[in-house]
Amino acid sequence: MNQNRKAKYYYNSIGYKSLTALVEANRDICTVHVVTVRNRLKEGWDIHKALITPKNNKSISFYGEHVVEGVIYHNMPSLAEAYGMKYNTVFKRYSRGCRGDNLIPEKKRKNYVKPLEHKKKPTENLHKFDVAGRSFESQYEACRQLGVKHVTFRKRLSRGQTLAQALGLEEAVDGRTLNTGRKYKVDEQEYTLSQLSQKYGVPSSTIVDRHNRGATIKQAVGLVPLPTLLKQRETRKNTKRDNSVNAFGVKYPSMTACAKAHNMKAYVLYQRVKLSGYSLEEALTMEGKGKSISISGISYKTLTDAASKFKINKETFERRIKAGWTPEQAAGVDNPPNSFLIEYKDKQYSSYDELGIAVGISGRVLYGRVSRSDMTIEEAVDAGERIINAGRWNETILRRNEELGQSKGVLYFVQMLIEGCLIYKIGITSKSVDERLKAEGWPYEIVSIFESTLLDVYLREQELHALLYEKRFQLDGELLDGYTELFDLDDNEVEIVSSLLDEF
Repeated sequence: MNQNRKAKYYYNSIGYKSLTALVEANRDICTVHVVTVRNRLKEGWDIHKALITPKNNKSISFYGEHVVEGVIYHNMPSLAEAYGMKYNTVFKRYSRGCRGDNLIPEKKRKNYVKPLEHKKKPTENLHKFDVAGRSFESQYEACRQLGVKHVTFRKRLSRGQTLAQALGLEEAVDGRTLNTGRKYKVDEQEYTLSQLSQKYGVPSSTIVDRHNRGATIKQAVGLVPLPTLLKQRETRKNTKRDNSVNAFGVKYPSMTACAKAHNMKAYVLYQRVKLSGYSLEEALTMEGKGKSISISGISYKTLTDAASKFKINKETFERRIKAGWTPEQAAGVDNPPNSFLIEYKDKQYSSYDELGIAVGISGRVLYGRVSRSDMTIEEAVDAGERIINAGRWNETILRRNEELGQSKGVLYFVQMLIEGCLIYKIGITSKSVDERLKAEGWPYEIVSIFESTLLDVYLREQELHALLYEKRFQLDGELLDGYTELFDLDDNEVEIVSSLLDEF
């Protein structure tokens, strides 16, 4: 015999420091996990028998047989394997009420036939246009192909250029280079003012001044002697430009006076008429950014001011007003049109939170009862603070509900294989461990259990969780309920936890 003083286990005359080392060294004959071997030894099994005896796995499903597409499957794992799906996925569909063929998604069934795809008729492109013999899908596409900035293209259009000119397909005449000024005739030939100045060597301002004071063009350029001219102050009489405008049958001395009479800023009216091309009447009556608005009897100078007061995005506020909402609805003072309302005892509430405040129950609790427990509003409120789902507990609930707290509870310590990871779970249940964990759909082995009242096992569970806090195992919550109860433990830690449960 191998005399190893530190050996704790002996098999075939060889000593091993731990049971894990023994199992790993004899993996070629061992048919079960080290946890199973440990449990068997505790039950008094011979070590050789504990190693080589396979587990008696049940082949009959806890949930009965399943008939899918006319084929009988005795358990869920075989059904999942036949369709190449994860067992957990099939089980989740079962837990949601799917039975028979519905356990398998339609597209994964063996008799699934992909429906013929109906080609959609191409929709007509309303932005397509032709110009200068070329076709473009949109203005943006035309600008991109022709290398013209879209903002430049729009600016050119606003200046009166055609589409072809704005896109650079046709040359646009630059008005700044045209001699469109006044023409003066000298000896049957027409000249512009600058041409006269250059030809006769007389400054343009001098020609204009002489002509305004009574000289002919020939006299102004020096071809004919100048007569006695009028004084400059006499030429300025009655030369004031007429800036009057007419709007709605009323004459105003200027556009500024017209804007003031209609409580509008002069520059806004000028821009609408001169730059945007609106008539004076249209410019005076159209709605603008500076439109005042009244909400709950309080007047705001502009929509922007009102939106800022009620802390609403300005664009959102304007969009609501354009959609026909009342100012109070747009500001959130009144409920939106066709909004969701909750009726309870002849009163209306805009949300579950508002109803919860009125009845003294969390709005989240009320929503959960109505949406997931199929309760009416009245039933959800009448249920008060009582527990609807007793599947999850805390110390407050268990102490408040004495009957529940003193009911039977089980603290279990199990080993699980999830997504190829060997991890440990410490949890509690009011059912048997098998009933609790079979629903999860992952292979597991019980390491140790402790039975007592539900309150007692809960408190001891929390002690163990606090002790093993640094050993928590992170797992996606969609894979397993109670995923915060998982731990990554080594053999020594497993023995410590197991011994603690034995001492409880």
